[in-house]
Amino acid sequence: VAWLPDSKNISALKLNRIQNRLDLFLADIATGKAHVILHEEDPFWINVTDGPKFLPGSDQFLWTSERDGFRHIYLYRRDGQLEKQLTRGDWAVDRIIGLDRDGQRVLFTSSEESPLGHQLYTVALDGTDKRKLTESAGTHSISAGTTPSYYLDSYSSLTTLPRAVLYKSDGTEVRTYRKADNK
Repeated sequence: VAWLPDSKNISALKLNRIQNRLDLFLADIATGKAHVILHEEDPFWINVTDGPKFLPGSDQFLWTSERDGFRHIYLYRRDGQLEKQLTRGDWAVDRIIGLDRDGQRVLFTSSEESPLGHQLYTVALDGTDKRKLTESAGTHSISAGTTPSYYLDSYSSLTTLPRAVLYKSDGTEVRTYRKADNK
């Protein structure tokens, strides 16, 4: 259950007991009326990693689904109409971090480069211009607010000690937060 940006509605996910049917509801908090805006079924299992990400000042939301065999990002209208699949390929999106400060690009982590690591990527809301923001192979754990003007990249690999660096949402390095320390 989560609030929508308008603070007048909430969203709720409902799964059946064997977790192969999912409904996403919107509910008006003033009237209590709820309706299904998204339904997914799978013969075996639906993996739920995040709820919907409703875009501020918009009637759209981001959703991740494995309907094509890999977890990817989809853009929907609030009425449940699919507008666009933003990512595609034989790789999986790990999670949506958020939108950049202009609200035009989605930041997300993915194992596209290697299933042994996680990288940060960005894609435009129209599904074009996907770019990798992180450079080094390994695992990048990203911390950011809901509209990340900045993000903290906590990074490590088999050959690199953990470190944390603050970046702008376009990938520009701002400052090292925690240096790699082997002491």
